[in-house]
Amino acid sequence: MNSNTNRPSPQAVLNRLMAQGVLSDTQSQRVSNSSLRPLIDAGIVPERIFAEIASAVYECAFITREQLPFHAVDDTTELASFLIEHEVLPLSLTDGVLAVAMSDPVSY
Repeated sequence: MNSNTNRPSPQAVLNRLMAQGVLSDTQSQRVSNSSLRPLIDAGIVPERIFAEIASAVYECAFITREQLPFHAVDDTTELASFLIEHEVLPLSLTDGVLAVAMSDPVSY
């Protein structure tokens, strides 16, 4: 999704988790709209299932560990401290567009 103005809210992820039967209404009340991380931390929702559903809601690709690049993407070494701090991994650089993987795309 390219525009922050059209970005779904965390509530959209919560709604999808409930619609797919991963999360009950009672369980959903244990988290705030601003942070869904407690669902994973408490073991209520498996991390991979959460990531797959969040990726679908946010219209971003879900990738597995095996799909991560083995070597650093060219021209990203100067960004290393920023990338580490924000838990972002560059995947490719094509025509000046840097594609990244994020550990928590819900909080971007």
